Amino acid sequence: FSAFLTIGIPTVKRDQDATYLFATLDSLIEHTDAEQHTQIVIVVFLADFDTLYNRNFSSEISRKYSQHLESGFMRVIQAPRTFYPTLEGLKVKFNDSKERVRWRSKQCVDFAFLFQYCQNLSQYYMQLEDDVVSAENFFSGIQRYLNRMKYEHWTMLEFSELGFIGKLFRSSDLQLLADFFLLFYQELPADLLLRAFVRITQPYEWRFLHRPSLFQHVGVHSSLDGKIQTLRDRAF
Repeated sequence: FSAFLTIGIPTVKRDQDATYLFATLDSLIEHTDAEQHTQIVIVVFLADFDTLYNRNFSSEISRKYSQHLESGFMRVIQAPRTFYPTLEGLKVKFNDSKERVRWRSKQCVDFAFLFQYCQNLSQYYMQLEDDVVSAENFFSGIQRYLNRMKYEHWTMLEFSELGFIGKLFRSSDLQLLADFFLLFYQELPADLLLRAFVRITQPYEWRFLHRPSLFQHVGVHSSLDGKIQTLRDRAF
């Protein structure tokens, strides 16, 4: 691998046209130096089904971050629509509305695509949401924690206790993780599906959670229409 860490960030259109992604990217850029940029690949996955929105957003990212795209520190990807199952007639669980079931099932498939795409880019893979900010020395914090965990049997290290933020995996596990998500995408929301995967692959009930958290959730408007999300990580 040429890189040490890939940071995957899936992003879709939000209610109220709220865009937090630029704050997330700016935070990652500001809190890493030129030498670290050679060890990191940031993959922004435009996962919305609205192709016009993706095209416009992609142009905006290209304008704003052209030097980082040219250097290979950052890349922007999209998935072919054929990668997705129909997302119709899905199992309704947890008293969820049909809209929510479709939203969370699509999100699981989004993540599976991102896992597959990123599996050969670096030694480790970490996923963030598109509305977080990083701590100042997040990269060296991750490296130190990985060093400490060298002899532990872990599937996932966590650098935030929230949702799907700051979850780190070995890249060699990403295909298995993608397969698991594609198999069970309509059964559980992504964060619960991830917990199930870790329970199966990590031999004991143990969370490898780094304190303090290295990422904080800042977004308010969810990508599920009308949902307001004000969760904050207490340990940041």
